[in-house]
Formats: sequence, C-alpha cells, structure tokens
Amino acid sequence: MPAASVSAGRCQHPYLDPTPFTAFQEAQMIEEHYLESTGGKTYAELDREDPLRQTAMTASFLRASRFTSVVSFGVAAMALRLGSRAYHRGLRSALAVAADARGRLIGRSAPVPSRRLTAATACA
Repeated sequence: MPAASVSAGRCQHPYLDPTPFTAFQEAQMIEEHYLESTGGKTYAELDREDPLRQTAMTASFLRASRFTSVVSFGVAAMALRLGSRAYHRGLRSALAVAADARGRLIGRSAPVPSRRLTAATACA
C-alpha cells in the first residue's frame, strides 16, 4: 500500500478520491465485509443477543452515509447546472438590453420594416 503524502498542510491518502463513484464503491465494500463477518446475515436476520448485530447495524449506517454522499454529489451537479444556466440567461438578457440602449444613445433604433412581411412578399 502506498504511503500517504503531505502537501500544503493536508494529508493526501492515495486511495481517497472524493467522487460519487468511490463513495458508491466504499458502500459496496462495507456490505461485502460485514456480510462476510456475520456469515451472510443482515441486521434483521441476526438474533437479538448476537454480538455481531452491532457490527451489522454500524455497517448499515455507514452504507447509508455513503449513499447519502452519492446523492449529494448529484444534487450539487444539478445546482451547478441550473445556476450556470440562470447566469448565462441573465448575461444574455443584460447584453441585449445594453445593446438596445447603446443603439438608442447614438440615434439608431431597431429597423422598422416599411411593409408587412408575408410569404408572398418575402419571395418577391
């Protein structure tokens, strides 16, 4: 196993990569190991007096925590996308208003067609 390195005052372990994929993989590994330690039995299947019941419960909570982080990555990605979209729409709108105001300041306004454009007059 590679050693952890320290850079900029933070410990960086080579196997800790904060992505939803690693969080999901960690949840899968927790399940695999706790089922191995309990003989393939889940928390509900273990007897109340079984000392491995606490292990199964802790593993279940840890898995739920990992799955919560997977969902939070999705929510953050959605918020980033929606925020980016709102920013660009606002910027586009502001630029359009500024261009219209600039045109009015220098005496130009939007061209007004002299006649109504229809399919018949467009081809003529």
